[in-house]
Amino acid sequence: RDALAPSAKFEASGHPVADAVTLAIAQHGLTAASFDDFLDAHVHSLYADAPETDGQLQLELDMTEGALFRLAARCLGAPETEIESARDVIQHAAEAYGLTRLALQLPYSLSRGRMPLPPSLAPADANDPAQLRAAFQRVCALARSHLAHVSSAYAAQPKSIRTALLPVALVEPYLRALSDAAHDPRRDLADIAPLTRTWRLAKTHMRGRIG
Repeated sequence: RDALAPSAKFEASGHPVADAVTLAIAQHGLTAASFDDFLDAHVHSLYADAPETDGQLQLELDMTEGALFRLAARCLGAPETEIESARDVIQHAAEAYGLTRLALQLPYSLSRGRMPLPPSLAPADANDPAQLRAAFQRVCALARSHLAHVSSAYAAQPKSIRTALLPVALVEPYLRALSDAAHDPRRDLADIAPLTRTWRLAKTHMRGRIG
Protein backbone atom coordinates (compact mmCIF):
# COMPACT_ATOMS: atom_id res chain seq x y z
CA ARG A 1 0.00 0.00 0.00
CA ASP A 2 2.87 2.38 0.81
CA ALA A 3 4.50 1.69 -2.56
CA LEU A 4 1.26 2.54 -4.38
CA ALA A 5 0.63 5.78 -2.47
CA PRO A 6 -0.13 8.68 -4.85
CA SER A 7 3.05 10.37 -6.01
CA ALA A 8 4.12 12.70 -8.77
CA LYS A 9 6.78 10.16 -9.72
CA PHE A 10 6.54 6.39 -9.93
CA GLU A 11 9.92 5.69 -8.41
CA ALA A 12 11.27 2.16 -8.07
CA SER A 13 10.66 0.69 -4.63
CA GLY A 14 12.97 -2.29 -5.02
CA HIS A 15 10.04 -4.74 -4.76
CA PRO A 16 9.46 -6.38 -8.18
CA VAL A 17 5.70 -6.80 -7.79
CA ALA A 18 5.12 -3.28 -6.48
CA ASP A 19 7.31 -1.85 -9.24
CA ALA A 20 5.40 -3.79 -11.92
CA VAL A 21 2.09 -2.51 -10.54
CA THR A 22 3.25 1.12 -10.38
CA LEU A 23 4.51 0.80 -13.95
CA ALA A 24 1.11 -0.55 -15.05
CA ILE A 25 -0.60 2.34 -13.26
CA ALA A 26 1.56 4.82 -15.15
CA GLN A 27 1.26 3.09 -18.54
CA HIS A 28 -2.49 2.54 -18.48
CA GLY A 29 -3.72 5.66 -16.72
CA LEU A 30 -4.92 3.81 -13.63
CA THR A 31 -5.05 5.35 -10.19
CA ALA A 32 -3.57 4.03 -6.97
CA ALA A 33 -7.05 4.42 -5.48
CA SER A 34 -8.21 1.67 -7.84
CA PHE A 35 -6.38 -0.79 -5.61
CA ASP A 36 -7.67 0.49 -2.24
CA ASP A 37 -10.70 -1.83 -2.04
CA PHE A 38 -8.61 -4.74 -3.31
CA LEU A 39 -6.01 -4.24 -0.57
CA ASP A 40 -8.68 -3.68 2.09
CA ALA A 41 -10.39 -6.93 1.11
CA HIS A 42 -7.15 -8.89 1.39
CA VAL A 43 -6.40 -7.41 4.80
CA HIS A 44 -9.92 -8.42 5.87
CA SER A 45 -9.45 -11.98 4.60
CA LEU A 46 -6.21 -12.34 6.57
CA TYR A 47 -7.23 -10.88 9.90
CA ALA A 48 -11.01 -10.51 10.24
CA ASP A 49 -13.78 -12.96 11.00
CA ALA A 50 -15.41 -14.95 8.24
CA PRO A 51 -18.16 -13.28 6.15
CA GLU A 52 -21.43 -13.39 8.08
CA THR A 53 -23.68 -13.57 5.02
CA ASP A 54 -23.59 -14.67 1.40
CA GLY A 55 -23.79 -11.00 0.44
CA GLN A 56 -20.62 -10.20 2.40
CA LEU A 57 -18.78 -13.04 0.67
CA GLN A 58 -20.01 -11.81 -2.71
CA LEU A 59 -18.74 -8.32 -1.92
CA GLU A 60 -15.36 -9.67 -0.77
CA LEU A 61 -14.92 -11.63 -4.01
CA ASP A 62 -15.98 -8.61 -6.08
CA MET A 63 -13.36 -6.47 -4.30
CA THR A 64 -10.61 -9.04 -4.91
CA GLU A 65 -11.06 -11.13 -8.06
CA GLY A 66 -13.64 -8.78 -9.55
CA ALA A 67 -11.38 -5.75 -9.09
CA LEU A 68 -8.49 -7.52 -10.81
CA PHE A 69 -10.65 -8.58 -13.76
CA ARG A 70 -11.83 -4.99 -14.21
CA LEU A 71 -8.29 -3.61 -13.93
CA ALA A 72 -7.07 -6.17 -16.46
CA ALA A 73 -9.82 -5.10 -18.87
CA ARG A 74 -8.76 -1.46 -18.49
CA CYS A 75 -5.14 -2.39 -19.18
CA LEU A 76 -6.33 -4.19 -22.32
CA GLY A 77 -7.98 -1.02 -23.57
CA ALA A 78 -11.62 -1.69 -22.68
CA PRO A 79 -13.56 1.57 -22.26
CA GLU A 80 -15.51 2.04 -19.04
CA THR A 81 -18.81 1.55 -20.89
CA GLU A 82 -17.64 -1.86 -22.10
CA ILE A 83 -16.60 -2.91 -18.61
CA GLU A 84 -19.92 -1.72 -17.20
CA SER A 85 -21.81 -3.72 -19.85
CA ALA A 86 -19.88 -6.80 -18.79
CA ARG A 87 -20.56 -6.26 -15.07
CA ASP A 88 -22.73 -9.37 -14.73
CA VAL A 89 -20.29 -11.77 -16.39
CA ILE A 90 -17.38 -10.24 -14.45
CA GLN A 91 -19.27 -10.76 -11.18
CA HIS A 92 -19.93 -14.41 -11.99
CA ALA A 93 -16.28 -14.80 -13.02
CA ALA A 94 -15.15 -13.27 -9.72
CA GLU A 95 -17.29 -15.69 -7.74
CA ALA A 96 -16.28 -18.77 -9.75
CA TYR A 97 -12.59 -17.93 -9.52
CA GLY A 98 -12.76 -16.59 -5.95
CA LEU A 99 -14.64 -19.58 -4.53
CA THR A 100 -12.11 -21.89 -6.17
CA ARG A 101 -9.29 -19.86 -4.61
CA LEU A 102 -10.90 -20.13 -1.18
CA ALA A 103 -11.19 -23.90 -1.61
CA LEU A 104 -7.57 -24.18 -2.70
CA GLN A 105 -6.40 -22.10 0.26
CA LEU A 106 -8.63 -23.78 2.85
CA PRO A 107 -5.75 -25.71 4.52
CA TYR A 108 -3.91 -22.40 5.06
CA SER A 109 -7.04 -20.73 6.46
CA LEU A 110 -7.79 -23.60 8.82
CA SER A 111 -4.17 -23.65 10.03
CA ARG A 112 -4.71 -20.02 11.14
CA GLY A 113 -7.95 -20.94 12.87
CA ARG A 114 -10.09 -19.10 10.33
CA MET A 115 -13.06 -20.45 8.39
CA PRO A 116 -13.33 -18.19 5.30
CA LEU A 117 -16.93 -19.15 4.46
CA PRO A 118 -20.30 -17.78 5.63
CA PRO A 119 -22.64 -20.02 7.67
CA SER A 120 -24.58 -21.09 4.55
CA LEU A 121 -21.45 -22.79 3.18
CA ALA A 122 -19.35 -23.53 6.26
CA PRO A 123 -19.61 -26.78 8.25
CA ALA A 124 -21.12 -26.62 11.72
CA ASP A 125 -17.99 -28.34 12.98
CA ALA A 126 -14.82 -27.75 10.94
CA ASN A 127 -13.12 -30.57 12.87
CA ASP A 128 -15.62 -33.13 11.57
CA PRO A 129 -14.15 -34.56 8.32
CA ALA A 130 -17.59 -35.54 6.96
CA GLN A 131 -19.07 -32.10 7.58
CA LEU A 132 -16.02 -30.39 6.12
CA ARG A 133 -16.15 -32.59 3.02
CA ALA A 134 -19.85 -31.78 2.55
CA ALA A 135 -19.14 -28.04 2.91
CA PHE A 136 -16.26 -28.35 0.48
CA GLN A 137 -18.53 -29.94 -2.11
CA ARG A 138 -21.08 -27.13 -1.64
CA VAL A 139 -18.37 -24.57 -2.42
CA CYS A 140 -17.27 -26.47 -5.53
CA ALA A 141 -20.88 -26.81 -6.73
CA LEU A 142 -21.48 -23.08 -6.25
CA ALA A 143 -18.27 -22.25 -8.12
CA ARG A 144 -19.41 -24.47 -11.00
CA SER A 145 -22.78 -22.74 -11.16
CA HIS A 146 -21.07 -19.35 -11.54
CA LEU A 147 -18.68 -20.86 -14.08
CA ALA A 148 -21.66 -22.01 -16.15
CA HIS A 149 -22.92 -18.40 -16.31
CA VAL A 150 -19.50 -17.20 -17.49
CA SER A 151 -19.22 -19.99 -20.08
CA SER A 152 -22.62 -19.17 -21.57
CA ALA A 153 -21.81 -15.45 -21.94
CA TYR A 154 -18.08 -15.57 -22.66
CA ALA A 155 -18.09 -15.88 -26.46
CA ALA A 156 -20.34 -12.82 -26.86
CA GLN A 157 -17.98 -10.52 -24.92
CA PRO A 158 -15.58 -8.07 -26.60
CA LYS A 159 -12.04 -9.37 -27.03
CA SER A 160 -10.65 -7.20 -24.22
CA ILE A 161 -13.17 -8.66 -21.74
CA ARG A 162 -12.57 -12.23 -22.93
CA THR A 163 -8.82 -11.79 -22.51
CA ALA A 164 -9.19 -10.26 -19.04
CA LEU A 165 -11.32 -13.25 -17.99
CA LEU A 166 -8.96 -15.91 -19.35
CA PRO A 167 -7.94 -17.11 -15.84
CA VAL A 168 -11.50 -18.44 -15.41
CA ALA A 169 -10.55 -21.19 -17.88
CA LEU A 170 -8.54 -22.73 -15.03
CA VAL A 171 -11.49 -23.03 -12.65
CA GLU A 172 -12.81 -26.37 -13.92
CA PRO A 173 -9.48 -28.27 -13.86
CA TYR A 174 -8.81 -26.98 -10.35
CA LEU A 175 -12.31 -27.99 -9.24
CA ARG A 176 -11.70 -31.49 -10.61
CA ALA A 177 -8.49 -31.71 -8.59
CA LEU A 178 -10.33 -30.47 -5.49
CA SER A 179 -13.17 -32.96 -6.01
CA ASP A 180 -10.88 -35.99 -6.12
CA ALA A 181 -12.09 -38.55 -3.57
CA ALA A 182 -8.59 -38.80 -2.10
CA HIS A 183 -8.33 -35.05 -1.52
CA ASP A 184 -8.39 -34.03 2.16
CA PRO A 185 -9.63 -30.40 2.33
CA ARG A 186 -8.03 -29.97 5.77
CA ARG A 187 -4.48 -30.77 4.68
CA ASP A 188 -4.05 -31.38 0.94
CA LEU A 189 -2.98 -28.65 -1.49
CA ALA A 190 -4.57 -29.36 -4.86
CA ASP A 191 -2.71 -28.39 -8.02
CA ILE A 192 -2.68 -29.05 -11.76
CA ALA A 193 0.28 -29.49 -14.05
CA PRO A 194 1.84 -26.28 -15.44
CA LEU A 195 1.41 -27.64 -18.98
CA THR A 196 -2.30 -28.15 -18.30
CA ARG A 197 -2.63 -24.55 -17.15
CA THR A 198 -0.85 -23.26 -20.26
CA TRP A 199 -2.88 -25.47 -22.59
CA ARG A 200 -6.23 -24.48 -21.06
CA LEU A 201 -5.42 -20.77 -21.35
CA ALA A 202 -4.15 -21.11 -24.92
CA LYS A 203 -7.14 -23.22 -26.02
CA THR A 204 -9.62 -20.78 -24.51
CA HIS A 205 -7.85 -17.84 -26.12
CA MET A 206 -7.79 -19.49 -29.56
CA ARG A 207 -11.35 -20.85 -29.48
CA GLY A 208 -12.91 -17.80 -27.83
CA ARG A 209 -14.98 -19.89 -25.44
CA ILE A 210 -14.61 -21.59 -22.07
CA GLY A 211 -15.22 -25.31 -21.89
